[in-house]
Formats: sequence, structure tokens, C-alpha cells
Amino acid sequence: MKDLDIYISGIYCLYNKVTRKRYSGQAIIIQQRVDGHVKKLKENRHCNLKLQNAYNKYGPSVWEVQILEEVRVYGDLRKKKVRKRLNRKLTIAEQFWIDYYDSVENGYNICEFAGSMLGYKHTLKQRKKMSKNGKGKGKGKKFTKEHKKKMSESQKGRLVDDTTKRKISKSLSGKNHPNFGKHLSEETKRKIGTANSGHKVSKQTRKQISDRLKGSVVSKETRLKRSGKNNPWYGKHLSKEHRKKISDSNKGKNKGKKASPETLRKMSKASKGRPNSMKGKKLSKEWRRKISLGLASFHKSL
Repeated sequence: MKDLDIYISGIYCLYNKVTRKRYSGQAIIIQQRVDGHVKKLKENRHCNLKLQNAYNKYGPSVWEVQILEEVRVYGDLRKKKVRKRLNRKLTIAEQFWIDYYDSVENGYNICEFAGSMLGYKHTLKQRKKMSKNGKGKGKGKKFTKEHKKKMSESQKGRLVDDTTKRKISKSLSGKNHPNFGKHLSEETKRKIGTANSGHKVSKQTRKQISDRLKGSVVSKETRLKRSGKNNPWYGKHLSKEHRKKISDSNKGKNKGKKASPETLRKMSKASKGRPNSMKGKKLSKEWRRKISLGLASFHKSL
């Protein structure tokens, strides 16, 4: 691969003149990135196995570096904001060229999304190596409040367009989902249950959830999507043992508790305008008998 004459930012590709396939990538300084690829390929330790295998098979002489697009931004690249703006433009441009050449299916790219490993599956050998290298690292490590605040601030305002959302959804649905076809063992279920038991949501979190849901209205279309066969509980029935567990866990929770006038007012206000789910429906004799027995036992327990 020949050296480039200028140090520029943009999108490049490593073009195989025999197979006519490409690897597309982005770089702030293309020459440095290409030099890094070449070094790793020569040492047979490139993380992209598709590219490494092609390099081993065809040799170094069949490769050509092409600059697909030059990307520029105004400002001093030593400033974080300017570099961030450049990286964003580079990622958008790289995604265009990956899609244009279809370089995942018909090339040497391994990730469908530019700047992300989403959708890529590591080999068993890679997973074992990663597991071995990661053991013990970060164990017991806790982020400081300042660090967590910075992480939170860096994620605020990030918007993902509908096209990217659809791609992410597609890459994680059905057989592509890491848990597809898997069933949790009783031991794993027990561990998850133990870890979540006694977990209480703080007042601040409850307030945030409440504020976020205030004024939200579920459209008729969404309600239809969630009803009937589309409902995850459609056709399912809880076992007697399951119902007993739920009943036992709820016993005594609201005993002696009375809603304050303010809470009652809020509940009344929230329910105004909502359609009555029982309107036009009649309870069967069996259902009325069950309700009557349930109320009788409830009053006896008081």
C-alpha cells in the first residue's frame, strides 16, 4: 500500500484489486490510520478477521488505498467540541459509504453500523480471550458521584434517527437476539429473584417517573396493538401456586392505609375523560360470588 501525499480527515477504503472488495473506514488523519492497519496486518494480529484472512491469502501487493470522501470542520481540532463535531460528520459519512458499497455483506467490514460494534458477533475464541483478559478487572470498582454525573451529562440530548432505530431493532430481534431460544435455569431465576427482592425505588426516582408520564396519552392505535393476541399475557393463565404467592406477598401492604384527600383528588383528576373499561359489561354469577367471598374474608381480617 502506497503512502498518501497529504494528511487529511475523511473516509478511506482498502481496496482489493483481485476480489474488488473494500474495507471502508474513517479517520481524523487517514495516513496514520492506514499505517496502523498495515502494521497489524503484517504482524497477523488485526482484529478484523475478514480483512486479515484476505490479506494473508492475496498478499500485500494487491491492496490499494482510496480516499472516498474528505471531511472538514471549521475550528481548532485541539478543542474537544470541534473534534466531537468532526467525529459526528465522519461517522455519518462512513455509514453512507458502508451502505453504498455494501461492504459488510460484499466487503471486509464486520460492523453494520459506523462507529459501533452493534450487530457484530465475536467468535468463541475471541470471547474466551476477552473473558480471560477481563477477569478480576473492575471488581469492586465504584464510580464517584462526579464521574456518574459526567456520564449522565454526556448522554443527555442524544437523539437517534428513525432509520438507525429500525436498524438497531432489526439487529437485535428474532434469532439475532443474544437470548433467542435460551431458557433460564431455576438456579438463575432464583438468583435474579434474590437480587431484586427488597429493592425499593427512591422518592426522587418515583417523582421523575411521575413527571415524565404526566400528560402522556396512549393513542387508540397503540391500545389496539397491545390488545388481543398482541398482548404478551394473551391466552396465559397463572397457576394456583403463582396466584397464592402474589396474594401472600401483597397481604398487609395496604392494611390501615388511607389515601389522603390530595391523593384522592389526583386519582379522580387522572381518571376523568378515560373510557370506563367496565361500561356495558356484566359480571357473571360466578364472578359476583367470588367478589362477595373475597370482600367477606377481607372484612373479617380487619
